[in-house]
Amino acid sequence: MSALKHRYLIAYDIGSDRRRLRVAKTLQSYGYRLQYSIFQVDASPVRIARLVEKLDNEIEKQADSVLVFDLGPAEEASNTKIVRLGASVDVRPSGPIVI
Repeated sequence: MSALKHRYLIAYDIGSDRRRLRVAKTLQSYGYRLQYSIFQVDASPVRIARLVEKLDNEIEKQADSVLVFDLGPAEEASNTKIVRLGASVDVRPSGPIVI
């Protein structure tokens, strides 16, 4: 059971443009951007641990902040309602797309 993917919401506040770009590129390789500094990542415990380790190495611990919220199993998280107000960005669905 522990190998099941969970859905994570990851938000960051990075002071340096250079570090912010590195963090964003790392997160884009793992998930989808929901807002400028918020990403959705569906990952196994091992994969999220690797991501957290990478992010920890990219940030300046005295100046930057990264929050990782575990929203629970990804299958169940698809029922989670997120309300968006105002402008939105293109959000790709997770999982297969049936045409």
